[in-house]
Amino acid sequence: MTRSRLVPTPTPGGQPSAGDVDHYPGPLVATKSTIGWREWVRLPELGGVLVKAKVDTGARTSSLHAYDLAERERDGETWIDFSFHPLQRDTATVASGSARLVDRRRVTASNGQSEIRPVVETEIELDERRLPIELTLTRRDEMGFRMLLGRRAMREDFLIDPRRSYRGAESKARRIKGTGIGLAMVRQIVLAHAGEVSVTSEPGRGSCFTIDVPTIPRGTETWRAYSSSKTNPALPSA
Repeated sequence: MTRSRLVPTPTPGGQPSAGDVDHYPGPLVATKSTIGWREWVRLPELGGVLVKAKVDTGARTSSLHAYDLAERERDGETWIDFSFHPLQRDTATVASGSARLVDRRRVTASNGQSEIRPVVETEIELDERRLPIELTLTRRDEMGFRMLLGRRAMREDFLIDPRRSYRGAESKARRIKGTGIGLAMVRQIVLAHAGEVSVTSEPGRGSCFTIDVPTIPRGTETWRAYSSSKTNPALPSA
């Protein structure tokens, strides 16, 4: 097999970054994203929740922790309603969803136990790629991860770097966390300039903050009149 050395250049998502050398043919690296052995995966058809998944190339199929399964008919097909805990070691956070039943398969777990599991069809978002996936549903209360990604789901679109974790875009975005203090600081600064802050939000898409600051020269009679007439902005106090 011909090997090629990548010239390290910063690229978005899970593409090879500075300092990386991937020993794969150039065309493969150019068309596939590189992910780590564990990643945050979004389930857009199951409420859009993020689930921490283990990338398991030793497993052929993918699986999701699920309970309270209930079958129902929809447009002549069988669907399964179910609940699941998306976060590790957290039974208080509950998500729910529905997916089309496509099969029932006997699956042998890593502990050697075998069971027949329902297989449903849904989609995942990983490293800014939205892909169809088949998931077996089973209780994973005792397992370290709520979701396993098997090699069938990964083989067409991803290369696996077992040395790394959280290389996908969803994982990187989750690492950027705020303290909330920024909103309080913005409010104080805008009020000091007789301005206003407004916010509009759309569930699942985010929030848009608008800052309106007058250009009236500070200290003038017009500015003082304008400032005294302003009420508290729409943004609540911290």
